[in-house]
Amino acid sequence: MIIRLRNQDKIAIHNSYDAHKIMQHILNRDKEIDLTKEHFWTIALDIRKIIVNIELLGIGSSYRVAVPLKDIFCIPYQKKAATLILIHNHPSGRFTPSETDIDFTDHVTRIGDIVNIQVVDHLILGGYRGKTNHYYSFKDQHIMEGLELSTKYLLKPEAEALFMKQITQLNNIIELQKENNKLIFKKGEEDKSLAIAKAMIQEGEPIEKIIRFTGLSEPDIQQLS
Repeated sequence: MIIRLRNQDKIAIHNSYDAHKIMQHILNRDKEIDLTKEHFWTIALDIRKIIVNIELLGIGSSYRVAVPLKDIFCIPYQKKAATLILIHNHPSGRFTPSETDIDFTDHVTRIGDIVNIQVVDHLILGGYRGKTNHYYSFKDQHIMEGLELSTKYLLKPEAEALFMKQITQLNNIIELQKENNKLIFKKGEEDKSLAIAKAMIQEGEPIEKIIRFTGLSEPDIQQLS
């Protein structure tokens, strides 16, 4: 679920404090979020560190949340994000990450390297709404530095080549969608011009005036008569 931002919410995030502050704002604004369950969000930033997307990707149980890895980069990739911040909450109030949290971050970071979106931090929010202002930052605790040395999820050449092929296919699909949108817009403009021309013909307007107003050619207009 993409979290809609107002213009004043589209701010720069320079550190974990900024990221936590925007999450507090979202949690206080969206009263229906049940923080007795684990949630997983991402914040995508552009090259200037301005927020381009905030997304709630999963809601789990009181002790875990599962998120498909492919979903994490789908929207950030389309929006040409430069960096990504991972966020999830611990309803228990415990801030320290589990081994699963660290392993998951390692995996996501390696995928980010391939698609050229750097995972810069992972925040753990503790407690329920309004009961705590504390959080845990992987970056501040130097866990992200340690993960840079991890080789667990480095892809084999064959797997990496396949992944890059899939990325190329995704790019082609996005470009095709853009071209289709252009054609749909062009068709809409042509239909609009034809409708105006028909109305002007019914009003008895001279053909020169119809051409001037609609941009249609004289043969196109004559076919409408």
